[in-house]
Amino acid sequence: MKTPMLWLLLLLAVKMPLANTENLPEKRKWRNEMPLISLYFLQQNNDAQQAFANQSFIAAGVRNDFLLKELMSEQLTAQWAYKSNRFLLSVAHEGISQYGTMQFSTGYAKLFAQKLAIATRFYYILHHAERYPSVHSLSFDMSFQAAITPKMGLAVQVSNPAYLKYGITGDVPLPMRFLADFYYKAGDKTLVTANMEYILNGSFNLSLQLMQQIQALHLSFAVSLHHTSLSAGLTMKQFIIQLHTAYDWRLGISSEFTAIFLWNKSERIKK
Repeated sequence: MKTPMLWLLLLLAVKMPLANTENLPEKRKWRNEMPLISLYFLQQNNDAQQAFANQSFIAAGVRNDFLLKELMSEQLTAQWAYKSNRFLLSVAHEGISQYGTMQFSTGYAKLFAQKLAIATRFYYILHHAERYPSVHSLSFDMSFQAAITPKMGLAVQVSNPAYLKYGITGDVPLPMRFLADFYYKAGDKTLVTANMEYILNGSFNLSLQLMQQIQALHLSFAVSLHHTSLSAGLTMKQFIIQLHTAYDWRLGISSEFTAIFLWNKSERIKK
């Protein structure tokens, strides 16, 4: 019941700021609008893609996988944009108090003339469980984003490229993950993306996504080999809120809520 209630609250929030805009000056009508491509970059877990958004921000999110309380996760992320530099910090937890994974990370991204961005992030991972010793692990990822043309771009990310192990000196490797993402701007308000994900000795997934912007509201629909998903977001001056729901063909429903605070204007960042 939680997911339908969140969707209802989001629809009510959308109706309120968009009501009675016919008589407002043009400048005020569109004050909540943000370029769709920037919204897309902010939603990605690829630091090089987030660098293209040209924003300093703080984001908080909570996710529930398959409606199980044991699979709850929370994350707090911050990015500081200074000229063409991006400094990153994040903390996340997945699981419950009795057992789970705590993750701390920090990273750096560099943007080159709004054409190319490269990034790396380092992780400290704590695996904890009652009555068992904690396991401490280290990892890192590398990513880049390139604007091929003004309308399309490509991003690649490799997580744990050194194939580091659980417990640093353990025998079991942390997952090595490859991610490729392609986007195409079909119009100022329409974006089409294709995504490929492969986990070494694990799963493989392909997905397609369509994003549409309607003033301060942005909607997206995605379908993949494993699931289908629907997202809706609302931009309110310096705040972005988003609700995401996915249905896995085998395991069921997952939901996620994210709130982003933009604490400087993109046009003030010198490139």
